[in-house]
Amino acid sequence: MKRIAIVLGMLLAMGGLVYAGNPVNPTITVTITQGQDLTIDSGSSIGFGSMTPGDAASVNASSTVVRNSGSGAAGTLKIYADTAAGALTTWTIVAATSTAVGNETCLLQAAVHAIQPASAANFNARTNLVGDGVGNERTCSATVHSLDGTSTGAGIAYNTTRAIWWLFQPPAITVLTGAQTITVVVTAIP
Repeated sequence: MKRIAIVLGMLLAMGGLVYAGNPVNPTITVTITQGQDLTIDSGSSIGFGSMTPGDAASVNASSTVVRNSGSGAAGTLKIYADTAAGALTTWTIVAATSTAVGNETCLLQAAVHAIQPASAANFNARTNLVGDGVGNERTCSATVHSLDGTSTGAGIAYNTTRAIWWLFQPPAITVLTGAQTITVVVTAIP
């Protein structure tokens, strides 16, 4: 113990603190990755009932409610039909350049809204079209997949939900009968 006290006394006597010759400043980088996860609270299967070719567009009676269940960050929804994976082999979905159904062409729209839209007329044909998943994914905003901007799929806080309402119009002409399935993909991006 006496030896330590003498060395410390000598350092203090030599002019105070002792510094290293070349100080270094390490750079520390931390990358935070926020998971963008969604869960479906309700409405994982939506039905429009029995329709015939050429019927008018119909709004479903219940919504698909999605929850931002990621790791705490806000997320924005992207919505598109999974036609690239062959989920829809006979019908095509109306492209963003048109709103008319035709031979084996159906109309599918999605709108984030707190309550059920009163009618198909509430949907905006151009801004609510569901893209085909081949470079035509539609990212939600105040004007895309939103009826009036009061409820959107943009910037959804962690652990909050949004209701997505669906509008469907069958093809004017089709060779198909029976139930048909369209797989829709809803993802979240930062």
